Amino acid sequence: MDDNAVCGRTREECEEKLRCFLNSAEMCNITFNERKCTYTTDSIKLLGYHISNGVLQQDPDRAKPLLELPVPITGKELQRLVGMFAFYAQWVPCFSEKIKPLIATKQLPLPEVAVRALKTLNRI
Repeated sequence: MDDNAVCGRTREECEEKLRCFLNSAEMCNITFNERKCTYTTDSIKLLGYHISNGVLQQDPDRAKPLLELPVPITGKELQRLVGMFAFYAQWVPCFSEKIKPLIATKQLPLPEVAVRALKTLNRI
């Protein structure tokens, strides 16, 4: 089992849910590596996001490899790259306009307009 998050609207609600979770795990003979466990925190990195005090942000550690990818040379690579950028669309102003040249291209290697669009997106 990996990356479990137990949360609540209040500290008391969170503690109650955690007790229930741990009791259920114990009844199923599930053990946890205590060195990897974090309890009562206001900040967490989970599923590509950084959540802190109720604010959802991109996880810079997860976005960094995306920004370092080379220019795609196959259609599959381009499709994968567009999907990966779409995950972070909410943090890119005018994302739909910036991604259009990459979506519209049917030519490989990428035309200059698509390469410029990629460089613009690499600043997320």
